[in-house]
Amino acid sequence: MLRFDSILIKNEDALYLVRDKLLYLLQALGYPSSPAKHMVCVFSSLFGEMFRHQPSIKVDITLHHPFENISVAMQIHFGPIPSIRLHQLQACMMGNTLLFDNVQWINNASDELTMLTFELMPHNRLSVISQKQYEEIQTYFLQKTREELIDALHENARLLERYTLKLEDVVEERTEQLKIVNNKLKNDLTAGVEYVKRLLPKPINTPVKVDWYYQPTDDLGGDIFGYHAIDETHYAFYLLDVTGHGLDSALLSVSVMNVLSSGSLAHVDFCEPASVIHALNHFYPMQQYGGKMFSIWYGVLNVAQHRLRWCGAGHPDSLLYSFDDKEGMESEPFRLVSSGPPIGIMDTLVYETHECFVKPGDRLFVFSDGAFEIRLPTGELLTYEDFVQFMSTQPLQEEHFLQNLYQRNCDVQNKSILDDDFSALRITF
Repeated sequence: MLRFDSILIKNEDALYLVRDKLLYLLQALGYPSSPAKHMVCVFSSLFGEMFRHQPSIKVDITLHHPFENISVAMQIHFGPIPSIRLHQLQACMMGNTLLFDNVQWINNASDELTMLTFELMPHNRLSVISQKQYEEIQTYFLQKTREELIDALHENARLLERYTLKLEDVVEERTEQLKIVNNKLKNDLTAGVEYVKRLLPKPINTPVKVDWYYQPTDDLGGDIFGYHAIDETHYAFYLLDVTGHGLDSALLSVSVMNVLSSGSLAHVDFCEPASVIHALNHFYPMQQYGGKMFSIWYGVLNVAQHRLRWCGAGHPDSLLYSFDDKEGMESEPFRLVSSGPPIGIMDTLVYETHECFVKPGDRLFVFSDGAFEIRLPTGELLTYEDFVQFMSTQPLQEEHFLQNLYQRNCDVQNKSILDDDFSALRITF
């Protein structure tokens, strides 16, 4: 027995392939041209009827060759066929009893037809076939199979090349679209950064001198600061740092800035730092702001009394320097501690106001953690104590000191822009 081929019919091209193989096989086995073509037409009609009602049909062609009673067996697999179509198929088979033998209709458990097997009646000239003829037929089908495989590979290669070119076009188109969107996002971020910078107050010289340096990361950041007169006697300073980066952090920082600058916290004495921090903690729970919390240093100067009162929430300690006339240099810094936890963690937290007196010429530095948390190329992270030690060796009165401090941090990190926002205020009393 020789199994010539197994073909899955999914389209008309495959149907024609089965017809051509069967026609060759019949002619090679000695069937005259006319009966062979008649048989192929019957099969074409039979398979075509099946194919119209089935998504796919599998056909197995087998040659039984015991060197006598030669026959060609076919086995057809398909899905369940409606009963009316089944009757049509059976009528087709019964109408060609001279062609078909050993016809079997095989049903599944649901009594639905799923497979049909039969044999072609041998021609009277096919009682004997030589081994050589058998091998020639076998060789032909194997050769045809190799040729068809090569043709299929070439066709697949052509399809792959066509799809690749189409994919490259799609990728190029999508890349251009992404570039446009990316450029728009960059422009929007740049506009956002410029908007935040425009909100920042200008440097002042009275009642105290205040200058600052602000440089966000590539994205919108969460740092912001401000200062303003509360009344004729009191002047407020603050700097806050919202966790994370991006639009949500920037929006939250701007919101807090607007609340502080407008004095819009109800029933709050803005001259009392702890009261302000407590109100912010109640007004900005992190659960309602996307899990965002923020640190803040808030101070109030009584200009007439030279008394500075402050409160900190999760923020780095500010540094107060006094100039020693005798020594001709800045004294060791006095740390304005920030003892409270960040804003937004828990509504029941308690914050404390601290105070000290300042004299003319004293300098106060208020900054975010981006001013000192610098990661070296070795992976080591500089600490707050490293920053304090560095500050003690610098000319703190120099006009561009804050800008130089930022550039020094970039040089240490070996980057043109720091990984975190840099915000620093220098207040000279």
